[in-house]
Amino acid sequence: MKTFFSPQYVSHDSGLETTKKPGWIAERISKNGGILSTPNAITQDELNAFLDHDYVSQLFNLTLSSSAFSTKWTADLLKSIRHSNGGVRDAVLAALKDGCAGSLSSGLHHAGKNYGMGFCQVNGLAMGALIAKQNGKRVGILDVDAHCGGGTFDILGHLDIPIADLSTFSLDQWKSSKKIHHLDLFYSRDEKAYLGRVEKALNHLKACDVDFIMHNAGMDPSLSGISKATLNQREEMIAHWCKDNKIGVCWVLAGGYLSHNISETDLVDMHYSTYQHFNQI
Repeated sequence: MKTFFSPQYVSHDSGLETTKKPGWIAERISKNGGILSTPNAITQDELNAFLDHDYVSQLFNLTLSSSAFSTKWTADLLKSIRHSNGGVRDAVLAALKDGCAGSLSSGLHHAGKNYGMGFCQVNGLAMGALIAKQNGKRVGILDVDAHCGGGTFDILGHLDIPIADLSTFSLDQWKSSKKIHHLDLFYSRDEKAYLGRVEKALNHLKACDVDFIMHNAGMDPSLSGISKATLNQREEMIAHWCKDNKIGVCWVLAGGYLSHNISETDLVDMHYSTYQHFNQI
């Protein structure tokens, strides 16, 4: 399975895990004998194809008044965004060919057509779905990040792209009357019930007859009391569902943060499980 990463994903102008953890996870993969592929940076023209042109110009001209990373928008952050989203694009293209691929990209689903939000500046998740659709796939979004993906809906909501969004917080909540859109807010700490909701999300996508998914593999439900073991089980379930149903998949990291009871090792373990399970199918 091709997995994309570049040291350029990592930004030195933000202390957030969003721009640091790709390097930590890449180190684990390499230490365990995995091979990482280097992507090409995304271009301004490629972003103009699905985002507001004025917004893209501000990104490249470094004239954004502020960034989604709670700091000033800088050339270093632009470099990080260009390479991490280039990784998503290249992972989608690899998955279209090989059936499965991923990128150690993070900070995607809150960003909309003309704005950044919540540590997300450019929505590579939506971009990936559009690339798959342009290549003839019946693509859907599976978003199991703890927070809702309102930015993804802002970009894709008017299209016939199914979305299954399972969240444990209501941040960035979106609404739709379309049957292809499934938003599930889960506030319980019942882990068996949580996995049942994951199955429900997968069943929604299957009912929509998708043959390719963009998987936003967030590990931040851990902040809502969902255990590391359950999140590992979730990733195994999703990987086998893709295999059993012959559904192509491109996965990305999504949320996952350090806390008083989540160490750097714990966080890497959780994200590594996505790589590990999809690498085995």
